[in-house]
Amino acid sequence: MIPVTEGTRSVLLEGDSQTIAFGLSEIFVELQVSARRSDSDSRRNVKVWATTRTFGDLELLQTHVLHGYFSVIRSEALIDASSSNEFFIVCILNGAVTLTQESRTIAMSSSDLAILDSTRPYLIDVKNELDALWIRVPRHRIEGRLPASVDILAQRVDGSTRTGHLASSLIRSSLSQAEKLTESESLRAGNAILDLVSLSLDVTQTKGESRQRQILRRIQNHIDLNISNPNLCRGSIARRHGISPRYLSKLFEKEGLSVARWIRLRRLELSRQRIESHHANTTSISEIAFSCGFTDVSSFNRAFKKQFGATPGSLRRGQRSAY
Repeated sequence: MIPVTEGTRSVLLEGDSQTIAFGLSEIFVELQVSARRSDSDSRRNVKVWATTRTFGDLELLQTHVLHGYFSVIRSEALIDASSSNEFFIVCILNGAVTLTQESRTIAMSSSDLAILDSTRPYLIDVKNELDALWIRVPRHRIEGRLPASVDILAQRVDGSTRTGHLASSLIRSSLSQAEKLTESESLRAGNAILDLVSLSLDVTQTKGESRQRQILRRIQNHIDLNISNPNLCRGSIARRHGISPRYLSKLFEKEGLSVARWIRLRRLELSRQRIESHHANTTSISEIAFSCGFTDVSSFNRAFKKQFGATPGSLRRGQRSAY
């Protein structure tokens, strides 16, 4: 492992499938690797150069496969033994790869984007050289932007046109400028990336969506619509939807969050969006905090800084300087 700069580390992974699997599992999540060598390539080991760096509350993981035909597998058994509960956005910088998740298989090439869920099995087929950027994203940062996350897994976003091109271009630029950005700038750039990627996805609900997930999405929408109510809680939400508080908790357990934690994160996320909106420049920080259901400005400021790495006031000042 070679330290590069604060918040950044690089490592060269080289060897057989087991060695590569161990190295990738240390960097990403628990994974298996299955090599597929031709006769002419049988004596060559897989070689992967990986660099990771923090980027606000996200993490950028760039992998460059120097050579090797292999598959990366996230199996049910590995998921059962794992504590990982996050998404990965992948942007292909150069080369080609095939991804499979939720019975959907896509072929990706340079500039294309897709999202994988670490709590569901997936398969990645790598063909020789590949340069890719993987963005580790906390679950609530994506689910808070989308109505039905299961529908967007392994969905190819064309990075050569429309909003897909904007998202891909911003991701590439953020990678090249990551070490030059301040923490506040990284947070804001990360928000812009997530907004653009979400905008690029087809979030049409499928007929196969489970009833439990439909109920969960309806409840999450209800929370957003009533976020200004400081008395919003597990009991009131359960009564409103005709279910027991225990069943409500089980719905959210599958998301890796308690009901109270989800409400708090949505309040913080919505307040951030309103603070960053130039249309709300005449609205005070305290008004925004109260409109998102906080009852104490001091505790709001502390929670906001802990979540986003910047105070509401500093984020607003930085946003104003951009206009």
